[in-house]
Amino acid sequence: MIPIASNYTWGANEVSVRKKDNSTSAYVNYNIPTSPNRIVVRIDGASGSAGPWYDCTSAIYGTSTSRRVAAVTFGQKGYVRQDVYERFGSNAWARIMARSADGSSGRANGKWSPDSVWESGCIEFNN
Repeated sequence: MIPIASNYTWGANEVSVRKKDNSTSAYVNYNIPTSPNRIVVRIDGASGSAGPWYDCTSAIYGTSTSRRVAAVTFGQKGYVRQDVYERFGSNAWARIMARSADGSSGRANGKWSPDSVWESGCIEFNN
């Protein structure tokens, strides 16, 4: 499950905390019919499974360069670039955060992984 919150706030669920093993992008597949139609995804990182957590998606680590927002529409699958492993190394843990793109409430169901491999049909959400 991809937890979301309404009113443009970020939703989190500790069940969604996973070990990050390499510097690949995170994988998101928003494929189970639910609401809302469009979500914004963020990947946070930490040096342990309990945090503290840091946004590793909005900007390139070590710079002031911002990334595009990772907006995912129902039915899409692809990659969310983040710098969890670059920031925390072999102790890296990741969690997915999401919010509705339009402020509506609901549940976003799908699959995600902190690491990824190439898969046909995937898009880059925020590169």
